[in-house]
Amino acid sequence: MNTVLALAFSSDGHTLLTAGADRTVRLWNIALPPPATAIRRICRALGRDLTAPERSTYLPDQAPHATCPT
Repeated sequence: MNTVLALAFSSDGHTLLTAGADRTVRLWNIALPPPATAIRRICRALGRDLTAPERSTYLPDQAPHATCPT
């Protein structure tokens, strides 16, 4: 495992630059997907809808509802 010696975010917040002890500089795309895409990916990974506690933790500003498309 290589040690990261430095990191910096781009001004738009979509790219992370890391510099390692192995003298390698890497650029990482860290742009978040749109909310609908993120929810689809989460539902697919879980293989189920969010539970009530998960929904209240991650979507506190939304009324209880089925989160994952059927």
